[in-house]
Amino acid sequence: MKFHVHGGKNEIGGNCIEIINEGKSIILDVGIPVEANKPHKDYMPNIKGLYEKDPNLLGIFISHSHIDHFGLLKYLKQEKIL
Repeated sequence: MKFHVHGGKNEIGGNCIEIINEGKSIILDVGIPVEANKPHKDYMPNIKGLYEKDPNLLGIFISHSHIDHFGLLKYLKQEKIL
């Protein structure tokens, strides 16, 4: 199992962690950084499956209802929110 931190590592907010196991992945949160004035697609992480259909992306889990954890949901192309 691998964990790839796409956001929230060197910033406050913008949380996004990809959990990968045997080629399949689940995304934990897709938030915006706290210093961002508003959600913008430029903050979206470069993760395969967020922009096009990919059967290896099993879903997106939102940990809780703070914008730094869910603020980029409206830019997703897939409906895989768990």
